[in-house]
Amino acid sequence: MEIALWIVGVLTAVIGLGILLVLLYQLVIGIHGFWSMKPRRKIEDKAHDFAVIVCARNEEAVIAELLESLKAQKYPREKFELFVIADNCTDQTAEVSRESGAVVYERFNDKEVGKGYALRWALERIQEDYGDRFDAVTVFDADNVADPCYLYHTNEALCSGADATQGYRETKNPFDNAISGCYAIYWYMLTRFYHQARSNAGLPCSIGGTGFAFKTAIIKETGWDTVTLTEDSEFASRRALDGRHIQLVREAVFYDEQPTEWDVSVKQRKRWMCGTMQESRVLRRPAWKSFRNGNKNAFDIFMMMLSFPALAWLLVLMVLSLTTSILASFAFLGPWWYIGVTSAVLSTLIGSYLSMFVLALLSLCLEKKKLSPFGKALAFYPLFMFPMMFYSFLFLFKKDMVWEQIRHGTRK
Repeated sequence: MEIALWIVGVLTAVIGLGILLVLLYQLVIGIHGFWSMKPRRKIEDKAHDFAVIVCARNEEAVIAELLESLKAQKYPREKFELFVIADNCTDQTAEVSRESGAVVYERFNDKEVGKGYALRWALERIQEDYGDRFDAVTVFDADNVADPCYLYHTNEALCSGADATQGYRETKNPFDNAISGCYAIYWYMLTRFYHQARSNAGLPCSIGGTGFAFKTAIIKETGWDTVTLTEDSEFASRRALDGRHIQLVREAVFYDEQPTEWDVSVKQRKRWMCGTMQESRVLRRPAWKSFRNGNKNAFDIFMMMLSFPALAWLLVLMVLSLTTSILASFAFLGPWWYIGVTSAVLSTLIGSYLSMFVLALLSLCLEKKKLSPFGKALAFYPLFMFPMMFYSFLFLFKKDMVWEQIRHGTRK
């Protein structure tokens, strides 16, 4: 018993130290999220020509609302064009989009399925047809709605030295149920403690799948060069390794519909974790090499690549910690072993729950959201987040999964 306790204790200490170093780094950077965004300083006065790209698969129910919001932008209409990529559609997405004034490209490819493939294909087609007309691109999902000033504020950021931008994601349906509310809290947390924290720290932030923009110059040599299921964050990481700066633009608001069903949420979050683990495998070494070659921002990317598997190892650490407590209870408490075991299990569960609850509460408070409408989501949030460790552990070993569409409804 004592030998087993010693072995498990050593393993727990080694894994715990590694995770602690990664988490401490993220904590130090995350603290910058408590501060307001630093003001931007314009270095040029220019109205960029935007290609506004929407990748859509069977989105006839929602895409017209997005296109109407884009046509209503407080930005010179001649300075942007709407493109819809009807990707493997079997409904009326293409027809609805054309009626709404968009240029539509229809793509049919059942081998290369997913947004990353569709974006690469779209950028190549637009380059062929329009040459160098567009010096900036912004990307939306079909279920989004853009604030009227989205393009204006995005352009201001690009004129202030940003090579790429991430807009501010609001949720269309935060109060449908606890699941959609948890998504809203998750995006507030990510905005505040990842995107805003890094922007304030002078580091490039990441990109969250939609509501982002970039100057076409930054992909002139590489094209859209992503290979993982999380093409958004991978693209941002690759550009940061190229020395590009990506900045959060809180004023560039857009609204995003969130799932309300648990099985849909599981499917989506498993895809996220699969993609992030793929990204970690692909970019860990390039990030470290870039850092050693003098790119200081690459260290942040390297640490983020370690953070993805660290989440999986956190689950291992919790199991080892519980095992240590159980073995210690048998070794030292004798007939009262069950008291130690019960205490260990309860302290682990309660500690995990409270830490995620406090983080969610803090995110809502910092974003100045009313707490009462989020009551159920706040209580459910730790349970919503806990499976992420299991998914990340799964994809330590499973390297791929089939991309599946997340269907959207209609909401105002």
